Amino acid sequence: MKTPPNSEDELQSDEDLNEFPIFRNGARFGELQLQVGMKFNTKYEFRDAVREYTIQEGRRIKFKKNDNLRCKAMCKVKECAWDVYASRDCDDSCWQIKTFNDNHTCAREKTNMAANRVWVVSKLVKKVRKYPNFKQCEAAVYFRTKCDLMLNRNSIARALADARNVVHGDENA
Repeated sequence: MKTPPNSEDELQSDEDLNEFPIFRNGARFGELQLQVGMKFNTKYEFRDAVREYTIQEGRRIKFKKNDNLRCKAMCKVKECAWDVYASRDCDDSCWQIKTFNDNHTCAREKTNMAANRVWVVSKLVKKVRKYPNFKQCEAAVYFRTKCDLMLNRNSIARALADARNVVHGDENA
């Protein structure tokens, strides 16, 4: 069936080209992708996504600019060209990635300072819910195999205790 020019079908396809991807929380570890034009609800959601992305890629980053209008993260290795820049979008008051250079020239690292206690606890809560007797050595193996990340055993012990408090409740409170 032929349709006349400028029909509704053509207008809908033109509108779809201007759509930008929206970041959705809950992506599995290792499957998170960042791209130019991706939108985030808040600056903190953008920062958490960049943190998760750099942990999965095994790189160290620092946030160079971080104010109410813009946020820029760069690789800590000076010779590396990796960076991501997002700013607040005037139209919908969301944050959008404006530039993204995904070319790392530095080597992957097994330890990462971005994998802080809050991040480790967020990963362990699911495991503790499923396996109530989840042990410290099992957690170390989990992070080494699934996340390709080496964590200090004391930080794993503290995070495991915090995860158990989240799941089972804090008896002291």
